[in-house]
Amino acid sequence: MSTLVRTAFAPDDVAASWPPGSTLTSRIAELLPRIAELAPETEAQRRVSDEIIEALRRAGMWRVYVPKEYGGTEESILEVARAIRMVASACASTAWVIGVLCAHPFITSLYSRKLQDEFWADGPDTLASTSGLPITRARIVEGGLRVTGKFPFSSGSVNATWAMVGVSVPDISQTNSERFRIPYFCIVPRSDYEIEDNWHVMGLAGTASRMLVLDDVFVPSHRLEMSGAMANRYTRGEGLHQGPLWNAGYAATIGTALTPVFLGIADAMLDVVTGKVRGRTAPGTRIPTNSIPNAMRLAESTLELRAATLLWEDHIRRIEERAAAGILPDEDFSANAAATGVYVQELATRTIDRLFAVAGGTSIRLDSPIQRMWRDAHAGRSHIANEYDAAAQAFGRYILGLPPLGRWGS
Repeated sequence: MSTLVRTAFAPDDVAASWPPGSTLTSRIAELLPRIAELAPETEAQRRVSDEIIEALRRAGMWRVYVPKEYGGTEESILEVARAIRMVASACASTAWVIGVLCAHPFITSLYSRKLQDEFWADGPDTLASTSGLPITRARIVEGGLRVTGKFPFSSGSVNATWAMVGVSVPDISQTNSERFRIPYFCIVPRSDYEIEDNWHVMGLAGTASRMLVLDDVFVPSHRLEMSGAMANRYTRGEGLHQGPLWNAGYAATIGTALTPVFLGIADAMLDVVTGKVRGRTAPGTRIPTNSIPNAMRLAESTLELRAATLLWEDHIRRIEERAAAGILPDEDFSANAAATGVYVQELATRTIDRLFAVAGGTSIRLDSPIQRMWRDAHAGRSHIANEYDAAAQAFGRYILGLPPLGRWGS
């Protein structure tokens, strides 16, 4: 595999504007008041505004996992996770969009050099949404694939100029090639697909996780990779970029994108509910309602969130320490990593539910941020990658030395 060194992009107007000594999290912190102010509008409009997308660009959010040779910053995974968590405390939908859109450039870095040159031709802030499940069948044609189908749940779709979609392709090495199929990931430009506005949901409404529609789109071979190749390190882009991020790999960067959203929601819920309970009195009286059960729920929630934070950040530090030392993830580390993120989500959701139970009747009003936090958390847990039972089963079988099962036990 070629490791040709290319000339790095010169610093652009974005990086040149950052104050000396600033960090990603310090720049994101300055945006939080405006993100929080726009949170109700983000939900009502069912998308993150262009204003916020641009502000995040100016802060460097979209280039965190972009190779330096294309103008990226190759940011610390822990720094990225903390930034996403901060934003989630202000608006979960915005944080979710950040989590997925900032991680997708790492996927791009695993593709052919030709695709990478196309993708970053306009600079390091190019955005791509995804719809990764290979539920659509593609046709093999000369030079690539032909794809027709609908691709759901593409978060940040309206903010992106590219899309990454999963398809299945006949395995021509098999006698019955239509029965035995191989999942591929295709990258297509915005001109090749339509966006169907079908995102009307109870939570994370602002993520614009809409349907992508492709109608007989030709996808040239240089924009294709087998899904399995990404996790197992044999893509055409393997070796093109060197350093800790690429040692950490696909699962570490993509796999840490969503868990911070749940921690950030729990942070906000704990802060708001604590203040609300602390000052509450019985209606029409001055009698405080800070009951012993309420105090115990707040105490347990505070301690549980601290424990979840320690587990989560220790996990990411271990990823980065190993990557810095050039140690690639092995089976044991990967099994632990897959379970840890979902378990931290589970802890955060338990905290959110416990707090919602003591938040009081006014918290169910549609103008209360508390009910939105609760809805956003549970909407996020419905994502296929965030299923606690599936993750716990897989990890438990690994602990017991049993062979892995398919996603649904098949």
